[in-house]
Amino acid sequence: MGKSIRNTPILTGKDADMFLETLSLHSSREEREKERKRINASVAELTRLVAEMKK
Repeated sequence: MGKSIRNTPILTGKDADMFLETLSLHSSREEREKERKRINASVAELTRLVAEMKK
């Protein structure tokens, strides 16, 4: 028979503060996707410029 699953502990005090601080440091999924699109566009532009220079 499987082991029982314990309840998730409730964070209080310093642990709760550290968790909330860490959580606030991470960007949202939308921000990460927006940044990824911007980077990909920059790479594509750079690739295009290098290809033009080689001609």
